[in-house]
Amino acid sequence: MFENFCQTDPKWNNFEIPGTTLKLGRWGCAVCCLANVAKSAGKDENPLKLALELKFSNGSVLWSSLTERYSDISLKKVQNNPNWTEIDEWLKTGNPVIVKINISKKPKILLEHWVVIWDKITAGNYIVSNPLNAGPSVWPEITTIDKSIYRAIFYEIEKSPAQNLILNKKELEYLKNQNSILQAKIAKIKKIVNF
Repeated sequence: MFENFCQTDPKWNNFEIPGTTLKLGRWGCAVCCLANVAKSAGKDENPLKLALELKFSNGSVLWSSLTERYSDISLKKVQNNPNWTEIDEWLKTGNPVIVKINISKKPKILLEHWVVIWDKITAGNYIVSNPLNAGPSVWPEITTIDKSIYRAIFYEIEKSPAQNLILNKKELEYLKNQNSILQAKIAKIKKIVNF
C-alpha cells in the first residue's frame, strides 16, 4: 500500500529534528519519505516516532539508519544523478525509490525536496508520495524535471507471499482509481484546448 505522511501535519510539524533546531514541518521531507517506506512495509511508524529512532548528521538523515532499525528494509544503493532507466528498472522489482528533486518553478533557483516514487503507471506517469501533500498522487510531469533529480535512494522491502497478494490487490484498486482521475483530467484539458 502506498503511504503518504505530510510533513506539515500538526502532530509533528513543530517537532525539531534531533540535534538541531530544524522543524519537521519545514525540513522533514526525508524523514517523512522514510516513514512512508516503513509504513508501506507494515511497520507501525510515523514521522515523529521514526525521527526519534533515526540517526542524523548536521540535520541530514543517515539513510542506513532505517535498515539498522528494520532488517527487512535494506538500503541497496545511494546514487547521485540517477537516470530514469535505472529508476524504472528498480520500480519493476516492486520497491520504492526516494529521490531528491528541485521543485522550484523558476530557472536557476534551487529548492530541494525529497519524494518517494512507488511505481510507474505509463510512460512519464508515476505514483509519488510527496510529503508536502496529503496523499499519494500520479505525477505526470515528474519526468520533465529529470535534469533536477540529484540523488536516488534505493530500498528493498522484504515481503512475504501473503503480503504481496494483499498489497497487489490494494495497489491495483488504487491505480484504477488514479487512472480514472487522470483520464478525466486529460479529457477536460483536451476539451478546453479543442484537441
